[in-house]
This record gives sequence, C-alpha cells and structure tokens, in this order.
Amino acid sequence: MFPLSPSQPPQIVLSTMSSFIFGRLEQLNIPPARVCGVGITTPLAVDRSSATLIDSPALPGWGGYQLDSHLRELFPYSTISIEKDANAMALGELRRGAAGGASSLVYLKFGAAISAGLVVNGTIYRGASGRAGEVTSLNGDPSQQAARLAELIAFIDPDVVVLGADVYAPPAELAAALNQHLMNLPGADIASRRLKRPALGAEAAMVGMVARVAESVFMLNAR
Repeated sequence: MFPLSPSQPPQIVLSTMSSFIFGRLEQLNIPPARVCGVGITTPLAVDRSSATLIDSPALPGWGGYQLDSHLRELFPYSTISIEKDANAMALGELRRGAAGGASSLVYLKFGAAISAGLVVNGTIYRGASGRAGEVTSLNGDPSQQAARLAELIAFIDPDVVVLGADVYAPPAELAAALNQHLMNLPGADIASRRLKRPALGAEAAMVGMVARVAESVFMLNAR
C-alpha cells in the first residue's frame, strides 16, 4: 500500500501510516472518534510493563519507543492493541486457518531470526516480560536450531505447529531436521502429525489482530 523501510525511524513510519489511515477514514466518512479499536503488529516483542518495543538490531531506533502513547494521542477514544507479529499470526491461524479447532498452537515465523508465536488454551502467551517465543537466529547449525525448536514444542505440547510466515518459508534443511527431532520425542507419531503449513499466508497477522482488537473492545465494553 505504501513503501516503508525498517531503517526509517519510527516517527516517519508512523506518520506515513497515520496519514493513510486518516485518509481512508475520511473516504469512508468515519470520524476518528468513532473508531473503537486500533491494532498494530511489530516484528519486535512488546515489553508488557511499559508497552514499548524491546530493542533489536533488526529495527534500530525502535527499541523503547513509546508506540502505545503515540497511538493513544492519535486515537484517544480507541482501545489500542500492540502485538508481536508472530503472536498475531498464531492467533489468526488458530481462529481462521490451519489450526482451526485447536486450543494451543506454536507458530514458527522465519525471517532474519526465528520467532515463535504461542497460543495456550486459546490465549496468546507472552511471558512475564513479553519476550516469550524469541527463539534463535538463523545463523548456525540447522540441527542445533531444530533441537532448540523441538524442545520448545515439547515443552508447550501444542495441538498444532505451523511452519512459515508471511513472505518467508523455513529453510528445507531446518524443516527436515525439526521433523526428525520431533520424531525422536515421546509420542512421535502424534508430534509429526502436528506440523502444518500456514493456511492464511500474509493475511494471518491481519486476521489475528482483528480478533485481538475485537476481544479487547468487547471486554472493555463488558466491564
């Protein structure tokens, strides 16, 4: 829709996004005050105590940025939801994709690093600090990486494990090694059947965030 670069500072990226959003709202004749919820995904984990982004070399200048405060200034009457993209993808695949009918899911997102989105009992699991699921770099021995991922999967014991992401696919060698490690776990016949490819592709994060925002709005209105 519009060109954005991860090397750009957050102020420029958010200004571009805001202009697009307000332009669409104007076209649809929707006053900003009537927007009930706003959701945004980020490749970085979100610090649960401060609602800021956790520092990463993948997005220089974004660590510690007050993204929540920025959005609340733009949409003061809206519920704001910020989520790590792997978590949003996991929720999207659970609600409308490859993991339909499941209650727990590990979504492995492959990019510059491997990030896991975790859903346990139908709810996103972020950990105490928000860093849950930040697994490993793609630089290294595929067998060792696969062993770490298999340990995570064994620990969570999910109904489904989804391999993939919006524009990335797991390296073939790593995927094969992961399957082999899962076969070596107790209950290997069950573990191997849990591996699935994503059904929603690039739309997984959007579907997940729609669900996340809707739940936040309805929970607020129910109080």
